Amino acid sequence: MQFSNPDDNIREFGVKPGQKIVIFGSGSGGHTLAVARAMKGTGTIYGIDSRSQSVEKLRKEAAERHFMNVRVVGGSVEKLGGSTMSPLSADSVIIPDTLFSASNKLGVFKEAERILNYGGRLLVVDWIASFKGAGPQPEHVVTEEMALNLAKEAGFIYEHRFSAGSYHYALIFHKPRPNR
Repeated sequence: MQFSNPDDNIREFGVKPGQKIVIFGSGSGGHTLAVARAMKGTGTIYGIDSRSQSVEKLRKEAAERHFMNVRVVGGSVEKLGGSTMSPLSADSVIIPDTLFSASNKLGVFKEAERILNYGGRLLVVDWIASFKGAGPQPEHVVTEEMALNLAKEAGFIYEHRFSAGSYHYALIFHKPRPNR
């Protein structure tokens, strides 16, 4: 059994140097730091978390690793405008292991849609089940089907899935360009 590896997830997602990437629920920084490594000092990475201790810990970690392009901010990704990011300002949004703990799951997708540029991409990584102490409680699991439906309701187009280890799924979407 293999846990999700942020570096593998970021490589599979196809992060490119120079992008502006936002991580919703950055927590201890696994995916934020993986993006920083992949971007090799270019672009800007925003880690957003509602817990002040997580924000401060990740700020310190990024500074110690000399990731000068990482910005960590407090915010609520469950409501429109709660991320503190401007509309249409991100190339990609990553939601790693965050949906299961969100009260307003659709709000998370709508906030991602709000800040993504047209054609921007979304990566969702979450637990496939509850594993007796590892991962969320059974009633909090957001199944792959639920995530697909929430993304569609928020206006995203499904691209594909990939395996993110034995305990997680990973889904990639994009924000469609407006009809002209």
